[in-house]
Amino acid sequence: AQVVPCPLRFQVDARDPCSMVFQRSCTLRQLTNVAKPLLKFENDKAVLDPSGLSAIREIPGHIYPVILLGDGRAGKSYLASRILNLEGGIDVVVVPVRDLLPRDQHGHAGDAEECPEDMHMLLMDCEGGNNAIAAIRTLVNVFGILIGAEVIFVAGGCFSEASLANLAMTLAARSLVQLGSETALPEQRLVFVVNKNTLRYDSDALETALHVDTTDSGRRENRELVLRAFDERRFCTIGTIGSPHFEQEIDAFKDMVLRDRRPFKVGGALVRSADLVVMLRFIVEQIQTMSEVSLPSMSRVVLMDGFLMPLVERLLSEMEEELPPLDDYDADFDSNDGRPGKLAEFDREASHLTERGLVVEARAYLERRLDGDWMRRLQLNRALGEQVRDIIEESREVVTSKRWQRIGGRSLLASVTLTVFSVTTEVRSTAIKRKGATVYTPWASHATPVEQIKEEAFRNHRMRVPTLMGSLLKQSPCMWRKLVTGCSTPWQSRTCVVKEGHMIWWNPDTVTNGTQEVAGAINFLWNQTATVEPDIADPDAFEIRPGGGCEWEACDAFTGGSRRTFSFSVAQSQHTRTQWMNVIQQNIDWAKEARESLGPGDTRAQEERMHSEVSRERPTKAVAEYGTNWQATAAFAERCRTTRDPAVQRAPVRGGGP
Repeated sequence: AQVVPCPLRFQVDARDPCSMVFQRSCTLRQLTNVAKPLLKFENDKAVLDPSGLSAIREIPGHIYPVILLGDGRAGKSYLASRILNLEGGIDVVVVPVRDLLPRDQHGHAGDAEECPEDMHMLLMDCEGGNNAIAAIRTLVNVFGILIGAEVIFVAGGCFSEASLANLAMTLAARSLVQLGSETALPEQRLVFVVNKNTLRYDSDALETALHVDTTDSGRRENRELVLRAFDERRFCTIGTIGSPHFEQEIDAFKDMVLRDRRPFKVGGALVRSADLVVMLRFIVEQIQTMSEVSLPSMSRVVLMDGFLMPLVERLLSEMEEELPPLDDYDADFDSNDGRPGKLAEFDREASHLTERGLVVEARAYLERRLDGDWMRRLQLNRALGEQVRDIIEESREVVTSKRWQRIGGRSLLASVTLTVFSVTTEVRSTAIKRKGATVYTPWASHATPVEQIKEEAFRNHRMRVPTLMGSLLKQSPCMWRKLVTGCSTPWQSRTCVVKEGHMIWWNPDTVTNGTQEVAGAINFLWNQTATVEPDIADPDAFEIRPGGGCEWEACDAFTGGSRRTFSFSVAQSQHTRTQWMNVIQQNIDWAKEARESLGPGDTRAQEERMHSEVSRERPTKAVAEYGTNWQATAAFAERCRTTRDPAVQRAPVRGGGP
């Protein structure tokens, strides 16, 4: 079989019977060149001819199968205009449907818009004969029942009871088709043609005959069989060649067949050429091996293999393409789950299928495949999430014991009791996974325990807080001394020490024994408002006073009252004014930290510890000097003590010390 580009047409003179015979012989001669055998019998065994199968396989689109059944020599080949009646089987011709449509004077097909371009009519001419139980006739009838969308039954000469019986016998092949609980035969239409007709029939002659009330059980069964088999039935008659209306009747017959065109479906699914080839082979094999055809099995071949499984594979492929590549852990991986959408798409595309059992089976298979593919990617994503992204080493200090210990010794803060912890350093590793989770190793001791003071300001405070000792000129606040010396601003040489949050001074001439108290001291732990500022008028002088207009909180260790300002000069000092002021400021700052550490965040606790542990009295010379390096300044201090130079005794020397 091959795709014929256009129908065969001949110009015939209806008045000349010889030309009519010539027309038919030419038609058969032309069809001999285009028709291919489909089903033949060799040694009583049915064989599908490769040439016919090849013609079907090459059909590019929708298929409109038309099968002609009926009596032998009833004129089926001539009526089809495309079929050659080869002895011993079914012959097939494939023709584009659009080429068969009637055309107007301009050559345009009347209803071509309603006909798909890729729809082809598959014309199958079956061997005639009235022996309905012959081997070939049985198989031909099964073909007609299963793959003929349009069944044309041709009766020769007249419409008789014998014609109805012959059609009923043809339909008896239904008993060879095994139906399932949800399986239905393909929808078919019947065109009952009385060819070579010499009688007059009304257009409803078939319906009248089928619904006639008869008491004969055989006739009644024949009619019921036809009524059940075909919901749509048409009837037409065609006269003999040369009759006045012969060509019009032929055209009406053609129009009837073409008007009924529709794609062939099984279970609601379109049957393509490859599916039809499989169906034909399946039918022949089933008839020869089992003498019956299992329609559910054939439906599985067509629907499952030809429609449902390709749909499943397409959806699986789309799902694979839509999922993003997993090169790294995806915290939002669940949002990519397209399984519900693919199942919903499957339901939409398979909703028209009537074989619901096959649809359920294919859907379950799709769901298993989707779940399997998704779970594999989900496990891969979880494995990526378990990979370690970073490792952080942590350490902590753990207190294993504590004790209380006074600073003691010759410290200015000897009575302060410190809390001493025994601290062990522990370490652990923190593994941060790609998914954000953290995994910790157990804490492990990293070093031997060390002791640590709770009050942070006192941790190694003698090294942290700078100490400075030297000579300074100090301005006296005593009025009588001003009168005796006759100087408005008498300056006195004093040995000064800055350490442990204190500013201490004494007269080196009068305080020579270590057990003697110093002349004065400012305890910055008690006097938190203390400030040290340079004297703007004197480049050698600086002042210590309570800041912010406040008073000294503790003035037990010096004279001059709670608002006194202390003036010092570095005119004869070993150190610069900047050095003295920096050390004093650092001691003031440390004193604030030290007082806070005695009771962090608890003013009442601070006050209690200050009164019980921090002295407000003047220290001794030995305590003041302890921990200082006086050797570098001893010679200069002695010189200041023994000199008789009034300038040294009375006022600072501009420009610095000796």
